[in-house]
Amino acid sequence: MSGGRFGLIAAVVVAGGIGGGVALLGERAIDDGPGRTVTAVVPGAAVDESPTATVVADLPSGVFDARRIYRERAVGVVTISAVVAGSPVDGSGFVASADGHVITNAHVVTNSPEPGIRGDDVRAGRDFYVHFQDGNSLPATLVGFDLFSDIAVLKVDPSREPLSPLTFGRSTTLHVGDPLAVIGSPFGREQEQSLSVGVVSALGREIEPPAVDFATPGVIQTDAPINHGNSGGPVLDASGRVVGVAAQIAVDGSSDAGSGVGFAVPAEAAERALRELVARGTVPYAWLGVATYPVSRELARQFDLPVDGGLLVNAITAGGPSERAGLTAGRRTSDFQDDGLIHPDGDIIVSFDGATVRQPSDLSAAVALAEPGDVVPIEIMRDGRRRLVEVRLGTRPRNIGR
Repeated sequence: MSGGRFGLIAAVVVAGGIGGGVALLGERAIDDGPGRTVTAVVPGAAVDESPTATVVADLPSGVFDARRIYRERAVGVVTISAVVAGSPVDGSGFVASADGHVITNAHVVTNSPEPGIRGDDVRAGRDFYVHFQDGNSLPATLVGFDLFSDIAVLKVDPSREPLSPLTFGRSTTLHVGDPLAVIGSPFGREQEQSLSVGVVSALGREIEPPAVDFATPGVIQTDAPINHGNSGGPVLDASGRVVGVAAQIAVDGSSDAGSGVGFAVPAEAAERALRELVARGTVPYAWLGVATYPVSRELARQFDLPVDGGLLVNAITAGGPSERAGLTAGRRTSDFQDDGLIHPDGDIIVSFDGATVRQPSDLSAAVALAEPGDVVPIEIMRDGRRRLVEVRLGTRPRNIGR
C-alpha cells in the first residue's frame, strides 16, 4: 500500500500506509498516571476448585445482534498489560483455547514498533498480565510471537480462571458490507470491554507489520471504530466467530488521529500462528524472492505483451529461490503511467501451484500457504511462449539483505 501512513494501535508509532497513514492499535504509556491501579494476583492463592472452560456456541445465522454478541463473547475478551522497552503497554486480546492460550498482537508484547528496530533486533517485553472481564488478573508467560502476521500467544494457568475461549471463523467467507463487531480496550484498561460495530469495507488488503520486510496478505478493512489499545482484540462476524484480529488503523498524517479505517489480520493467519507457536515456538513461512507488477489490459497493449493478466516479474532477489529457478525480470526498463519503472520484458507469472494469480496479493497469499522446501510449479509467459518452471521455495527471512 502507498500514498500515506498507517499506525500500529498498540504503540504510538507510525509506519507507511494509506489515506494519510496507519498506526498500530496499542497504547504505550509514559507513566501510569494519577489514580491508576494495577490488580495483582498472589501466586499460589488457594481456590475451592478448578474452574472449567465455557463452550461457546455460534449465534443464530442471518441476524446481526450486536447486543447479544457482546453479552456472549465479551467474557472471552481480555486486556493485556506488559512492560516493553521500559514502558508500560496496554493492548487487547482474547482467549483462544481452554488450555489458557491468549492471542494478541506481536507489537503489543515486543519492541517491534520502536524506530529503527529490524527483525533480528526484536525483543520481548516482561511482566505480562491478562485482565479478565470479571476483574481477575493472571500473570502470563509468552509462548511466542510471529512478526509476519503480527500475532503473539500468551498462556495463563487455566485452573485459576473460568475461561471462555472464542472460536475462529473464516475471513474467506466474508463479503464487503457484512457486519462486524469489535471488542477490546481502546486507550487501555480505563476503557476495557468496549464494543464498536461496522462493516467489512474492503477485503484482500495488505498491511506492513513492524520490523519486517513482508506484508501480511488477506487483511480485512473495516469502518468499525477501533483505537489505540484495541490491538490484538477480536473482530467478530454475525455468528460471533473471530474472523480477524485488530492490528492497524489509517491515521491522519498531521495528528495521528484515526481516519475511520481499520485493518484486521485474517483469522486464518492468526489460527496458523497459534497452532505453530504452541507446537514449536516459531512460524515457518515459504519465500519466493520476487517482486511483481500486475498486468492490465493497458499495460499489455502499450508493451505488446502476450497476455492481459498475470504478474510481471519486476525484481528478483539475488540468490533467492526465483533466481535459482531461472526466473528473470529482463533487462529493459520503462515508465508506465504514474507507477514508475517497470521491466516490460520480464517473465509474466500466470499461475502458482495451479492457481491463477492476477494481483501481487494473490501470489503473496498463495506462497504463505506453502511450506519452505516445497517444489511448486509456476506457469510463466516468456518470449511469447507459455512455460512451466519448478521453484523450490526457501525460508522467508525477516529482512531482505540482512
